[in-house]
Amino acid sequence: LVSKYGASNPNYINADMSVYELLTDRTWMHQQHVTNQQPLVHIANKLGISDGNVGRHLHNHGIKTHSFSRSMGERSVGEYVQSLGVECVFNDRSIIKPRELDIYIPSHNLAIEYCGVYWHSEQQGKDRQYHKSKMDQCNAHGIQLITMFEDEWFTRTEQVKRKLASLLNASSENAVFARKCQIVNVSTGDRVKFLDANHIQGDGSGSITHGLMHSGQLVAVMVWKRTSDRVWLLNRYATACKVPGGFSRLLEYFK
Repeated sequence: LVSKYGASNPNYINADMSVYELLTDRTWMHQQHVTNQQPLVHIANKLGISDGNVGRHLHNHGIKTHSFSRSMGERSVGEYVQSLGVECVFNDRSIIKPRELDIYIPSHNLAIEYCGVYWHSEQQGKDRQYHKSKMDQCNAHGIQLITMFEDEWFTRTEQVKRKLASLLNASSENAVFARKCQIVNVSTGDRVKFLDANHIQGDGSGSITHGLMHSGQLVAVMVWKRTSDRVWLLNRYATACKVPGGFSRLLEYFK
């Protein structure tokens, strides 16, 4: 690893030597993050590595990491919500004091937690109960909390936008009712292609995959993964358009 990549750390096994040189260049790193105010995920995307690695190198250089209050990604999510004709409030601390709602949409009792992968890690004081506790607080106020990770927004933008538009009843997609669909078994190849196009996290493995077919087109997919002899995990559910009743029909069929 040292002779080929200039580092003994396996995190760089897929990185070019030029990437490692930039990471170890304190002047370049300071300019990107402090001078240009680039969030960690933007530097990471530029270099083709994880933002956690960027954060660790900044720490090694003695460069303090910054969140820049509202990140570029958080602003772009809010701007998309507003483009749908929906009003939202940013960085509200009045509802679940002292915690903050990154993006709050009063008309739909909906809030979006925008998570920078590095900033919401345990390194930064966010323990394993942080997100659950925040969700419980929102539930107590009748607010649905959607947790969105930074890498999802930047790498699966269209899928995230479709999900948000659906949640905010602002989708222009035509509805296909589940009762008018045929239940089919879905092959591995079709599952991968469908989930990559329609699920925020892309494909998910499973031993049983059922779908809903309408006019020769797959419009919904549900994937089940066996975790033990008596336990099945619902690993993925996605639709290609609005499919009212789709989830419940596929769930009943699986049961």
